[in-house]
Amino acid sequence: MLLHYIQAVKFWLLLVLIRVSYFYDLAEKAAVTQIYTDSELKTAAFHPDGHLFAAGGTDGQIKLFHVKTGESAGVNFKIDGPVQDVAFSENGIWFAAVAKGSTSVVIFDIRKEGKAAEAKVLEIGGPVDAIRWDYTGQFLAASGPRGLTISQYTKSTKSWSDALSLAIPATAVQWGDEAKSLITVNSEGSVTILSVSPA
Repeated sequence: MLLHYIQAVKFWLLLVLIRVSYFYDLAEKAAVTQIYTDSELKTAAFHPDGHLFAAGGTDGQIKLFHVKTGESAGVNFKIDGPVQDVAFSENGIWFAAVAKGSTSVVIFDIRKEGKAAEAKVLEIGGPVDAIRWDYTGQFLAASGPRGLTISQYTKSTKSWSDALSLAIPATAVQWGDEAKSLITVNSEGSVTILSVSPA
């Protein structure tokens, strides 16, 4: 049994194994549901409202499921290659996804389907291992072996720009409390904490 992913949100625990996701209610100490998929799962993420989760597979499919029932939300998305990482924006409308070895991040709008769901493709300039939104949904951090890039969405102009690029290789990235810091971990396990000051 190979454990790919584990994430805890409030009182829920999600385990993603080869082709199945298990939800556990930690307060009740009981399994809530199991969800089987057609391909090997590589990553998963909870929607900010806690009612949906996205599961990304080796086939490039990203499928949305209802947490309590395990039923499909009826919306699927596709990227070119095995899904490396998925992250929801706090606005609940957008999520970002990246394929293994890809240098671009795709922003999807969950209200749309097919190609129309692709809100934006961000070219990062190097392979991306991990992506994370800040709590405002305005900044998206993308990390990889060549460094860290923060992309910024400006709502007034509905445009994206590169806010910051640093040559800090990282296989994982996470925003700190109130997005005042950014924490990265490289392939050797070294942790870097970056202070983020308001513009």
